[in-house]
Amino acid sequence: MIPHAGTYSICLALAAGASACCGTVAVASLVPQRAPQPLSGDERSPIEDALRLAIELAGALALLALSAALVLRALGTGRLPLSDQYEFALAFAWGALAARAVAGLRQARPEITAVSALVALGLLVYAARLRPAVLPPLPVLRNDLLLVLHVGSAVVAYGAGALAFAAAVPALVSRKAGRAEALEGIRFRAATVAFLGLTATLLVGSWWAYLVWGSYWSWDPKESATLATWLVYAVYLHHRSRHEAADRRASWLLALGFATTCLTYAGNLFFQSLHSFTGA
Repeated sequence: MIPHAGTYSICLALAAGASACCGTVAVASLVPQRAPQPLSGDERSPIEDALRLAIELAGALALLALSAALVLRALGTGRLPLSDQYEFALAFAWGALAARAVAGLRQARPEITAVSALVALGLLVYAARLRPAVLPPLPVLRNDLLLVLHVGSAVVAYGAGALAFAAAVPALVSRKAGRAEALEGIRFRAATVAFLGLTATLLVGSWWAYLVWGSYWSWDPKESATLATWLVYAVYLHHRSRHEAADRRASWLLALGFATTCLTYAGNLFFQSLHSFTGA
């Protein structure tokens, strides 16, 4: 039983509402204004300043509300909420919001905020359709250390992958080279974190599989999808090492990486897997 179930539901609703508001305002901020352009390139109109403030406040509120919900669920279950499809949807959304917040500390970009917030909103809406009941973990999941290392590294990787995708979208929808190049640093750093996170996920998962099933690798659909995602990011990093300038091919690789990430997460819904115990 989750303590303060009403507060838990309010936190989730607040996180979803703030994500929707954040994404909507971020999209609105990208619409060209008809007001005269400022004399200095560093200056912004009062409307732009107000929109940016609203974006940051809504993003921070979404992250704080979702963090509070995860803490309440952890208190109710006596463990980290990482054991099933529902809980990981919340953790995935949290990772997307947290990655955006970290990137915003160095370079706040409404384009990234719009995509990241809408990704988090989609995950929260999906989670709302799943069964949120608190169930005891299956015996295979009762290894707290490996659960934190394996699933925690996946949360980091998925959140970073969402950020890399969010930074790639402007390069795919805009023909302006300047916009693509401005976000290249974020794309590269986020993709590197996603690659390292997936590396840790695969290594810890292989060790855990050996302890539970007696085999390091079984070509399970979820294992194979994770490996495919890891290879996509590896190809991106190799491409990036050979082509310094940002190009659309690199952005398409990041979009593919996020698509395979989503397929890996949702794979339990389509394939029989040794990981099916994490399904909804």
